[in-house]
Amino acid sequence: MILLHVMVVALYGLTAYALWPATAGHGASGRPADRVPAGVVAWLLPVALLLHAWIGWHDVATPEGLDLSFVNAVSVVAGLVAAVAWISGLLATLPAVGTVVLLTSLVLLVLAQVILQRGNRITKT
Repeated sequence: MILLHVMVVALYGLTAYALWPATAGHGASGRPADRVPAGVVAWLLPVALLLHAWIGWHDVATPEGLDLSFVNAVSVVAGLVAAVAWISGLLATLPAVGTVVLLTSLVLLVLAQVILQRGNRITKT
């Protein structure tokens, strides 16, 4: 399961890199399509969001009951923020804001799964 978290973090990071505003200097292009192929950029974030949603569902709905810990709440909110930014068209309109949103989601996902401890399970009674 931890490899899926690493994959989602890598996809968020690659998407942020593709959207990162670059200055065209020293013969380099500032267009994101020149750094990462356009066909790949179009699928990076949807795949990351689907994997993040699957991880969130798997972590929250457990056989023991619902795991509504702070860690899972942070992870789910990070995924929802990235999803709203993508669905609303914010990433296409303001790519620089998109990089902030995606990097924030990346950091929150790492914090939620690696640094913070798991706990606070609510079990069915």
